[in-house]
Formats: sequence, C-alpha cells, structure tokens
Amino acid sequence: MKTGSIQNNLNELLGRLPDAKKVGDNRWVASCPVEGHSTPQNHLSITDAGDKILLACFSNRNHSYQQICQALGLRPESQPINPKRRIDALYDYRDKDGKLLYQVVRYKPKSFTQRRPDGKGDWIYNLKGITPVLYRLPELSATPKGQVVFIAEGEKGVNSLVEQGLTATCSPMGAGK
Repeated sequence: MKTGSIQNNLNELLGRLPDAKKVGDNRWVASCPVEGHSTPQNHLSITDAGDKILLACFSNRNHSYQQICQALGLRPESQPINPKRRIDALYDYRDKDGKLLYQVVRYKPKSFTQRRPDGKGDWIYNLKGITPVLYRLPELSATPKGQVVFIAEGEKGVNSLVEQGLTATCSPMGAGK
C-alpha cells in the first residue's frame, strides 16, 4: 500500500476500519474486514513500522494479506512478512469431573486463542458464558492435602513440571490474569 506518505496511507487505512482502536504507540486492532468476522477474537492487527504498514489477521481463519487488502479495496504492495501461523499445541481445560470446558490453542509463530466446544463437533472461538478454571483441575482435585502444587506461568511450563513428576497448574490466558 503505497500511494502517498505512510501517514496518509495509515490514515486512509484506519478510515476504512470504523472500529479500529489504538492499543499502543504504533499499533491498532480492528475487526477483520474479510466477510464474516466481527468479534474481538477475530481481529486485525495494524502496525505502523515507520517505512511500511504491517497487517496481520488473528482470526480463527487466519486470512491472508491479499484477502485483507481485497476486503479493504487496497492493492497489496508486497508479500506478507510473517509465515502463516499453525497450531503448535492444544491445552484442555476441564471441570473437576473431567468434562472439557475449553481449550487454549498455541500457534507458531507464538500467539494464543481460546475456544470452546459448540456441542456439534466444532469450535466457538470465545469464552462467553464460561467460568475460567485452573489448568489440570481434575488432577489438582485429586492431589492429596498438604502436597506442594507448583504454579507455572503457562501451560507449557506446567506440562514440563508434570513430566518431572511434580503437581502443577496455571491460570488461563497467562500469568497476568
């Protein structure tokens, strides 16, 4: 996207995204403009990198740079920088009886999303109506009183501790939550 200055291009782009919100010095998020996406979990990241504007879709369908530009009525100038993300790991969050409540999906390049079963064999990519629980809750419930439980920063750390024979958990969506 290069018809004038980067600032003019950025202003034009943001003007085409009515729900764009500034989330950092040079970063905005908006609903993905490709048809059918308007939830916060299906968002477009816009970054002013100084000499170019970077666009990345973080929806469950992970739209391509070309699809995003087409939906915005823009001509793509170059190929995307980041490779297409792929699922790296799935972390099941279950209630104390072992029923699957939701999953955390870890992608490469590193990013995360949450999804819950829709009851029909597919997924809903949000946690609306779900009360968050600790990771590995059924195993924690079975832990004898007085046994040490390690609290890790994330699921990957928990799994590493469990592989060492330790009892561990974490809160969903990272240490800050």
